[in-house]
Amino acid sequence: MLPVLNEEIVNLAVRAGLAMKCSVNKISNFDRKSYFYPDLPAGYQITQLYHPIVEH
Repeated sequence: MLPVLNEEIVNLAVRAGLAMKCSVNKISNFDRKSYFYPDLPAGYQITQLYHPIVEH
């Protein structure tokens, strides 16, 4: 099962970004990195390396 985006967390991230004078991107996406570590049971990690919600 894939993760579900929490709308409240996105709102808080945007507010924090604006408070720190960051730019809010109109388009954001999540990337999946595949790992094979015993402490990562899903086998992948979600990241926003290329198109984050806010960036400085």
